[in-house]
Amino acid sequence: MVGVLLAISLGGLVGFVGRKSTKLAKVADTICSWGVLLLLFGMGLGLGANPTLMQNLPTLGLHALLLAVGSTFGAFLLCLVMKRVLR
Repeated sequence: MVGVLLAISLGGLVGFVGRKSTKLAKVADTICSWGVLLLLFGMGLGLGANPTLMQNLPTLGLHALLLAVGSTFGAFLLCLVMKRVLR
């Protein structure tokens, strides 16, 4: 936990000091992009190595699809309602 707090503090300090540097912003963007890709790879690796998850994937996939469609439909309906209310 101390390592995480140190990394965040050091990153914040470097970002604050070099906030006007476009080169630093590009480097930070590249590091963030690769970091996200590495995290996604690690998540996929952990999920793929879980035999119980892989066994139940068809059922879980259906539930995930239903949840995604329901959430999208609900958000769409809420947008329609709010559009009429805020007119």
